[in-house]
Amino acid sequence: MGVVQSRDGRMYRGHIRLSTNGVTVLNAATETAATIHPTNLSDLYFEAAANSEPDWLAFHYPRSNAHLRWQATDIGNSNAGGAAEIASGLFRVRSVGTNIAGIADSFHFVYRPCDGDCEIMARVVNVQPHFASKAGVMIRERLTPDSANVFFGLTENQGLVQHRSLSGDETEIDPVPRTIGAPWLRLKRLGNEFTASGSQDGTHWVRYQSVTIPMAEHLWVGLAASAGQGQMAGVATIDNVAQDVIVPHTSFVPQIHLQSGSMIAGPIVSGNNSEFLLSTFPFSVPASTVSYLLFRWLPFRYTSQVSRGNPGLLLTSGQFIQGSMANLRRDALALSSVLFGLQSFDTDSEAYALVLRRAPLDSPWKYIVVTETGSTFRAQNLRFGDFEISFQEEALGRCTIQMHDVLWLRCAP
Repeated sequence: MGVVQSRDGRMYRGHIRLSTNGVTVLNAATETAATIHPTNLSDLYFEAAANSEPDWLAFHYPRSNAHLRWQATDIGNSNAGGAAEIASGLFRVRSVGTNIAGIADSFHFVYRPCDGDCEIMARVVNVQPHFASKAGVMIRERLTPDSANVFFGLTENQGLVQHRSLSGDETEIDPVPRTIGAPWLRLKRLGNEFTASGSQDGTHWVRYQSVTIPMAEHLWVGLAASAGQGQMAGVATIDNVAQDVIVPHTSFVPQIHLQSGSMIAGPIVSGNNSEFLLSTFPFSVPASTVSYLLFRWLPFRYTSQVSRGNPGLLLTSGQFIQGSMANLRRDALALSSVLFGLQSFDTDSEAYALVLRRAPLDSPWKYIVVTETGSTFRAQNLRFGDFEISFQEEALGRCTIQMHDVLWLRCAP
């Protein structure tokens, strides 16, 4: 199952089949079939759930917990033009709402009920298309436009924490530094205190602001998006959504970053001066194509150490040891340096990153292919086969990925 969006703005939902003709979408409920040629393809998202027509606004809760399912509605819009889809945990929220501000809001809300203390976490992948567009996480007392609420979100240029303390009051907006890298957002209610925190990686959080607002015990928590301009739809893409009384931190999967800008994620089995092997990747990665390896989330204060490209190992203590890798076996890395000779390090506890060479400047891409394991490929010359995708990757050459391993695909605007 999946969602396909064409370049001419049409959206198709149903069973996905890849073939040399392109992408075919079969919808049993409407008894329709459509084939989108690769030249007309904008986005493709696969739904991980199996063999039944998906509930596009629900995770899979038992029937007894149906009240916990995600729902969606336009808040304050007389022309109901909003929509939302969930595919493999990726939320696409479409809104024609003009703003979340003032004394009344106009936006699209993906929400579910919550009683008492609650918390929501999400990563905003993109906000489109207007400089005034907003997307983020929200806790709201009622589903009326003038309701009291707290919103923590992103625009094109900045982050912001805003709140309306009483129904019909003016919204107070406080700009905050936009999270650099992955814009992770967290909003927590504890009694009448609401706290907004941001993160670069989903693990290390910075508390931005806390406000005290008396709200009812029963309220609504979810994702909010506004287009920022009337009659013009905006689509926000949000993933890593988690909502509960307490949301745990995310874990990290090792990453190999290539000179081409692609990234391969998965447990690293071994590595040497010739190649790297990963347990989730079907072929070896030439060491000459690798810029650096990450073994855990990299704090922003250390990014310059990695981006400079000096060969060596960045330790969790903050120390950078210049040297060259001798070999890597699972979580044991042998590093040869002039000052310390040959040393062994535990990458599971002692290392942030292994740097091999400087990463090149960001280059334009034609396609982005993301796999179920979290790998991201910058692709050229995309071709569809029978239940597979093949493409040219600058560092790896020709790659083929089976349909069941693809999470989503995006074409350059």
